[in-house]
Amino acid sequence: MGLFKFFKKKVAKEIQIDDLLDWLDSFVNEKNISEEIIFINREFRAKREKLKEYLNKLEESNLKDPSLIPERARSIFEGNKESYIKKIRKYLLGLNVPEKYDEVHDFLEKTAEELESLATETQKNFYILNEFVGDQVRPVATKLAEFDKLISSAVERMDRTDLKKVYAVKKLLKEYYDWETQILELRRDIEEINEKKLDLFERKGKLDSKLNEIKSSASFKEYESLKLKLEKLEEETSSLEKYISKLILSLESAIKKYVRDNKDSVLNKYLKNAAKAFVEDVEFILFSELSKLKNSISKLELKKDKEERICKELNALDETKLKDKHEKFSSNKEEILALNKRIKNNSGFLNFREHQGWVKALEDNIADEEFKIEEVENKLERLNPRLLKQKIRDMIKDMDEYVVLK
Repeated sequence: MGLFKFFKKKVAKEIQIDDLLDWLDSFVNEKNISEEIIFINREFRAKREKLKEYLNKLEESNLKDPSLIPERARSIFEGNKESYIKKIRKYLLGLNVPEKYDEVHDFLEKTAEELESLATETQKNFYILNEFVGDQVRPVATKLAEFDKLISSAVERMDRTDLKKVYAVKKLLKEYYDWETQILELRRDIEEINEKKLDLFERKGKLDSKLNEIKSSASFKEYESLKLKLEKLEEETSSLEKYISKLILSLESAIKKYVRDNKDSVLNKYLKNAAKAFVEDVEFILFSELSKLKNSISKLELKKDKEERICKELNALDETKLKDKHEKFSSNKEEILALNKRIKNNSGFLNFREHQGWVKALEDNIADEEFKIEEVENKLERLNPRLLKQKIRDMIKDMDEYVVLK
């Protein structure tokens, strides 16, 4: 029966992730890691007690011939002795190896760093005391230095155990739970953002209905009519601007030579800005000035083909038609100003524009919330607890092939 039990196949044990910490504790106990910690603690305690003994001897030490030593030197000695002993005793207060295995690594690391700092801080104290009471201070420094070897030895002993694997699993487990918490928080964030977005959509829907109501009002229909009239006038005025600009441009070479001797001519303004000059030319001096230009054309020393072309254009000008264009252009400009004023003060348009601004603000807010959702979803994609769980599962299997993490 005993032989059968010996060859009996070991059954795999399944554990849940929430039971993993308890399993790790039992694993540590099975591997006798606690015994290693007890051994390390015993070593630390022995050296700590021996160092305390040396410190007490140093504290009791005095100068051999105090009467032969100047008061200032005695003061320096006492000050450095007190400081040296105080710093080392403070360090010894923290030299208690923790009983919990998962605190040992941090303890050893912290103790090593503090020892290095202590060596630097007490270096000056040691050199001064060594001059006065070398026999009492050197054993303290030697015993203190032994802690460096003791810490290194303790680290090596712990590294030979499976404690590194336990630490690694615990680190991954903490990360796993952190990710789970983050995922819950991010999902709550999405719910809150969606609720806010729904509220924004509801408010936008009400504003859209109000906009449609405003569009059906008499004042807004008046605005649309005025707007349409304004567009036609602006299109017609733009055509007249192009006409006068094109006319002046075709005569430019002749006008430039003409105004050299006729600096007060209105044609100077037309050269700078034909459309503006056309509006400001209230008395319609343009045609008479162009007539003068035509009469002076032969004196301007233009190239023959250019002179013939310009003469042809000037001869083709009809005063009545040009004047009609001028009057139409001027009246259009005045009417455009009046229409713009009426549109600007139209109650339907003002109401519509105000509500449209609110709708735009809501649309921007909705876009912001959608962007936030996208950001949160991207974060969720990057968080993959299942991947971490698989890493933990693999590590547990490496530690004990008969344990399966569900």
